[in-house]
Amino acid sequence: MATEKERIRSSSTPEQEKLAPTIGARLRHLREQKGLSVTEVSEKTHISCSNIHAIENETFEKLPADTFVRGLVTLYGDFLESNGSDMAVIFLEERDQNQARGKRKRFFRNNNSLAPKRLAEPSHISSATLAAVLLLIIVFSFTSFCAYTGWNPFEYFLKESRPAVIPLSETIAQEPAHNTTSAATAFPADSARPSKQRQKPYTLTAVFTKNTGVDVVIDGKKPVHLQGTEGKELRWKAGKSIRLYFDQPDSATITVNETQVAFPARNKNGRLTLAIPNILPGN
Repeated sequence: MATEKERIRSSSTPEQEKLAPTIGARLRHLREQKGLSVTEVSEKTHISCSNIHAIENETFEKLPADTFVRGLVTLYGDFLESNGSDMAVIFLEERDQNQARGKRKRFFRNNNSLAPKRLAEPSHISSATLAAVLLLIIVFSFTSFCAYTGWNPFEYFLKESRPAVIPLSETIAQEPAHNTTSAATAFPADSARPSKQRQKPYTLTAVFTKNTGVDVVIDGKKPVHLQGTEGKELRWKAGKSIRLYFDQPDSATITVNETQVAFPARNKNGRLTLAIPNILPGN
């Protein structure tokens, strides 16, 4: 009884037998007769170009497992309008003969052959492409949400980055003379006072009519030098006494406990000194 290999050989013409001594060479010969390139066959059969080259050149070490090889050769042979299943059997026999010279023995069962369509290599999509598509979907969804709700995600960061603005009057009023720390505090008339602060008996308000320097002594503590500017209003609180030493005469309108007092004249030392409570009635 003729073997399957002999049946394939017998179906070939003498010219094909001479040109295609092996299954791989026969498949190449059939492909070239039809004027097909390896790339065209790969696109039609979904067999990779590397596997087609490995089959035609019979570089068995570059091929996958036997089951897949059988399906690939079957699919390739059927595509070239030849008996693909018989070619697959002969192709594996040729590999057995090439490797270990017949020491490997195989038994094939035609009923369990894989369908050619299942052996077609799936198309691959790179992970970078998937990541880019996913990122675009996320960005588009987030942008649509912001546009629909009118929410600006950068508004919070803009608020955090804005520096706090301190009024110039507070900076001048709270700056101590000669970099020393003092308990005397001057603040604008419209600034808020702490609710828990103890009420002090003397409140002095000075509205400057010209630019002048002034030294402030509260309750006998260290003096603080301030610079009064025209139109500026400063207020001080004290429990026992307040002393103001002005550099310029008639440089401010002074009110003590909501009662206006006269601007001080120069004393025997030539200084413009305002002393509270000394100038108040009854003292």
